[in-house]
Parts: sequence; structure tokens; C-alpha cells
Amino acid sequence: MFKVLMLIWSFMLPLGAAHADDGKFFFRGKSGVITPQAAEEEEPETDPSITLSAASLPSGKAGEAWSFDFSTVAIIEGIDPSDVSWSLNHETTDGEWLQLDSGGIASGYPENPGTYGFEVVASGAGLEDRQHYTIEIEGISFDVMRMAANSDATCAITSAGALFCWGNNNYGQLGTGNTTSQLRPVPTLLTSGVSDVVMGNFHSCALTDLGEVLCWGNNGSGEVGIDTSVWPLEPTVVPGLPSVKQIAAGGDHTCAVTDADEVMCWGDNRFGQLGDGSTVSRFTPRLVPGLPSGVEDISAGNRHTCAVTSAGGVFCWGENVHGQLGNGTNVSSSDPVAIVDPGSEIRSLASAALHTCALSVSGEVFCWGSNSYGQLGDGTNISSSTPRLVVGLDQASRIDAGTWFTCAQTTSGEIECWGDNSFGQLGDGSSSSRLTPGPVPGLAGVAGFVSGSHHNCAYNYTGEAFCWGYNASGGLGDGTKANKNAPVQVIVQEPDPA
Repeated sequence: MFKVLMLIWSFMLPLGAAHADDGKFFFRGKSGVITPQAAEEEEPETDPSITLSAASLPSGKAGEAWSFDFSTVAIIEGIDPSDVSWSLNHETTDGEWLQLDSGGIASGYPENPGTYGFEVVASGAGLEDRQHYTIEIEGISFDVMRMAANSDATCAITSAGALFCWGNNNYGQLGTGNTTSQLRPVPTLLTSGVSDVVMGNFHSCALTDLGEVLCWGNNGSGEVGIDTSVWPLEPTVVPGLPSVKQIAAGGDHTCAVTDADEVMCWGDNRFGQLGDGSTVSRFTPRLVPGLPSGVEDISAGNRHTCAVTSAGGVFCWGENVHGQLGNGTNVSSSDPVAIVDPGSEIRSLASAALHTCALSVSGEVFCWGSNSYGQLGDGTNISSSTPRLVVGLDQASRIDAGTWFTCAQTTSGEIECWGDNSFGQLGDGSSSSRLTPGPVPGLAGVAGFVSGSHHNCAYNYTGEAFCWGYNASGGLGDGTKANKNAPVQVIVQEPDPA
């Protein structure tokens, strides 16, 4: 009976199937060989894991958007990618411009150049992996060839002759046609043909390739060179000037050296700083009489002015309460007076609020006037009405002065500063004032520099600009309002209201 049932069962099997005595079924192939029927196999389960790979991230530029998708460097197994959470830990607060979204995409707008380090964390299903990454952010150069600075604003001329300005613009001193302050350099209305620029307290002037002078901003004392009822927001030609080869701006007055080597001044004259023998302010240029012929350089302080002649003689006029005229007295003068001979031929000058400095042909620097912060650089804080030699300074090639400090560029391309350092304007990483010159670290290949009231800026031979010191109105051009005690790179982008 059992054999009969098995026979019947075998006829019920699918064609090509057979069975063995152990009850297992086999498939008979075309070759007639009986083989086991393949059972459907399940794929082995994968252990869940999250791995963030090391990667070199693309570099970026300051002021431009940067982004990267970190899911592209993540190996996620056994977990739905949508269940993975992402987070980012910054190494410093300077890198907080970078943010990471829920999908692992990091993005942001870096304001300053530098190397930014951070940690990315990916987690899910009770697992977590961390990886450290860095981004190199480059600065944006605008090919600076010359600069000027005042109390809290700065301007720069590019190699194309265009003028950019930034910082405080309450009086329209940036020349942009409005009174909107800027944290970064923006183009002015002068887009070409500018060869020099100077800045007073709240006004600015430019010299063109054609020898014209244009001024703008505050005109309360006639410092713009036009009627005081007009305070132009746009660069305006100063009438009544012959062709000019050099300009200088004091606090509220302006002067120019003509092609005939004569000096003409206009603006505030309450202290005789126009040098015309009076204390009457002028809103049109007036000749400075009494100067020897052949003026080679001119420099304007807050309320005084000085000039150097082709023979190397120095003459000053205006306020002299602190001895800033250098003639051995503290008596102000509305006429040019000769300084006490420093014993060296002078080639250029730098005038500040209450002191004056001169650079000799041999690279020595002499200063006189107020010395309350050590700005004379003679190792003391004793004021002097006669020139004092700056001690401990390598051979200088250029000088400039702020309110209570002085700086010099050496022939090796370094910057050294001394005097007041309340805002970090000496650039040495501290806020300690100095009685003698000290170097500004972090600068190389300096082509030139300028001093504002409480800040400095320098530019190198590749056209990059760096500033340090007072920054409450954005005069450093780094996109912030924080003072800096070391050089930071000037960042260029589209207009950004402060």
C-alpha cells in the first residue's frame, strides 16, 4: 500500500522533479543529472555604521559665499540617511560664520581671511562619528597703490586710478554721494584718474592726473574750497587753483603745492594755519607768502602746517602751544617760521595734532612738539619745541603721524611705531604705549603706509592692504567695528551699510 501511494505522489510532482529516500526533492536537469533545487537565500544583515572621511575642503574668499555637502564624505550603512543628525563645533568664535543644516550642508559668508578649523559630528541609531576639518579663506586684493586716513575713515587708490573709501561717512567724507558709513571698501564717484588722496577730520580731497583738486564732505570752515553754505557729498573741483602737484589736509583746512612750487591753503584759520598772516578763515585758496621758493613737500596737522624746501629747510605756521612749529618757542604764528636746524637735510614731513616729525635725506627721523605719550620717540615723555632725534630706529624711508603716535617705514620694508597705543595703533599685539620705536609684526614687503588719528594702514607690492588700531566706525575695512592691535587684511565687497 505504501509503495502505491509513493508512486501516485511521484506522478503529482512537477515535471523534472524527483525525490530521494530521505524525503528531499531534487531537480532533474536536461543532462539527466539530479541536483538539489536551490533554495532562495537571504542577504546577510549589515551592522549599522557611520564614518566621516577626512577630506581637503575647497578654499574660499572673504566676502563670498562658501558651502560644502558633508554627506558626500560620509559612509552610512544600515541606517536611513534621513535619520542621521548633523552638528558642527567651532574652534573659535571667528568661525561662527559657518553653519551646518540638517542635511549635512555647511554654508556661510566668511568676513576675514585665515584658516578656520571646526569639527563635524554625524549621529544616528545610537552611533556617532566626528571628524576635524579646516577651510582656507583668502583675502580679496584691490591692487592698492596709495592710501589716506583720518579719524575713523580710510581711502585707497587702485592701480587703475579709482578711489575706494570706507569707515565713517556722517559728513559724506567717503565721496560716495551719500552719508552711509561702510565697513568695507566701496567705490567712490572717482573711478579713474586719481593720483593722490588726503583726508582731514571730516573732509577729503583728491588730486587728479591733470593737476586738478577735488574736495568733498564737511565744509563748516571752507575746507572743501567752496562757499561754506555748501557741503558737497560728491567730489567737487576747487576753483581758483593753478595746476597742483601735491595736496595735504589738516583738521579743517587744506593746502596744495602748485607746479610753480608755491603753497596755497584754505579753510579754518583761527590759529593761523593758512599762513597768510591773518586768522581769518577762507573758503577759497590763498597764497602762503614768506616761503622760500621751491617747496618740495607739505604736511598739515590739526591746526598747523609745515613745508620743506628744495634746499632742505623746514618752515611751519599755525598753532604752537606745544611747540609743534619747532622754532624753540610756544608762540603761535600766522606766518611761516623756520624750525631750529636739526643738523640734517630734511626731505619730507609728517604733522599730527600736536607734534611734527621730519625725515632726513640720510634716513634719520626728528620729532618735536607734544610728547605726553612718547610720540617724539626720544625715550622720554617730555615735550620739546625743537627737533629731537628718534632713537633706536633703523634707516627710515617714509614717516607719518597720528594724534599721539608716530610710525616710520624702514628701508627694509618694515613698519615701526611709537607713542600712544590705547587702541592698538602701534600694531604690536598689545595696548601698551612705547617711548621708542617698536616693530609691527606680520607685515612683509611693505610698499607704503598711512596713519589716521588712531589707526594705521599699510599696503604691499601685490596691492594688498592691512589696517590696525581704532575701528569703531569701520575704518579698518575688515567688515567689523572691533579695534585690532595687530594688522588685519582689508576686505573688498559690494556696499555694506554699517
